[in-house]
Amino acid sequence: MPFSQQFTKYATLTTIAVLSFLPTMAGAVAEAKDYGLGATATKAYGKLPSVNNPRDILADLLGVVLSALGIIFLVQIVIAGIKWLTAQGEEEKITAAKQQIIHSIIGLVIVVSAYAIVKFVLVQTLLPVVGIESAP
Repeated sequence: MPFSQQFTKYATLTTIAVLSFLPTMAGAVAEAKDYGLGATATKAYGKLPSVNNPRDILADLLGVVLSALGIIFLVQIVIAGIKWLTAQGEEEKITAAKQQIIHSIIGLVIVVSAYAIVKFVLVQTLLPVVGIESAP
């Protein structure tokens, strides 16, 4: 089996392994511990919204998913770079690697844009509920 096929196989298996832990990561985010900052925030800003709020759970889950997608696109860029380095001057392999890099960058831009939009929407809907005038 050629190196590039073997590397792609291992990279795919690694990506699947990372994605299989997404529910565990989401559970860890949902069960974040309170280190006393809640009391300080309550004194500073008044009553805070509940963490069990479906919007907060969805925001945490979206953050985990978007972070995982960012990692996946980064891995795809690295794989494409290795394919380019191991192309040994073959134009079709170099072109395929360049296309994979371009597609990965486009995907990364989409993920970052989605994260920015979600963050903006949540800040605009969460801050008025809490009573804070502007984001810190």
